[in-house]
Amino acid sequence: TDSAYYIMYAGKFAGLINEITYDQENANLGMRVHRYRVFLPFVVGNIIKLSKLNDKKNYEWNEKYISRIVYVYLGLNFFFIYLTSIIFLFFLKNVFNFNKYYCVLGSLLFITLPIVTRSSGFPQAEPISLLISLLLFYFTFERKVFLFLITAFIAVMTRDLFIYASVLWFVTYNYIKKGRIFLSFFDILISIIPIIFFIILRFYFSDSFQLET
Repeated sequence: TDSAYYIMYAGKFAGLINEITYDQENANLGMRVHRYRVFLPFVVGNIIKLSKLNDKKNYEWNEKYISRIVYVYLGLNFFFIYLTSIIFLFFLKNVFNFNKYYCVLGSLLFITLPIVTRSSGFPQAEPISLLISLLLFYFTFERKVFLFLITAFIAVMTRDLFIYASVLWFVTYNYIKKGRIFLSFFDILISIIPIIFFIILRFYFSDSFQLET
């Protein structure tokens, strides 16, 4: 399952696992996509590394550290969920100018979404993906170029489906306000930078110098 691979890759970034290979018999090759979803396992792995400071002798891949990895994932999941709900409330209030009661209701409904309740109890990337999606839409709406690109880079390192970030910037261009039919070179460049980063990421983490799909 996805959860098992998120745990293993966190263990790799924590220095508890040397290598994860897919060349063994009956290996699930479809799960190779997790080698590119590095952001969340990297964060979890480096948090786990802090345990090494007080437990160098027993710092190895075992049930104790597997449990710690799971707990860190769950803690981050709840943090991302509640942070997203707060930002969502801000978004409804200040961008769409909803009534404050509707804003609170919207945030509460967000927390009870099936994708939130089902994924928050497992080591998965859905909670942070929801946060990233909201930030991408907000920075695109406000046309915050630098923050959009930083969020897009993190997004691509979290889930490969976030390659849509380029399309998001492209299709939300305000042709009427800008008074131009075609995108400027600058906007085209902003749209393709996440795609270029995505390709570089695939080359960097692949076993050989080839673009794996």
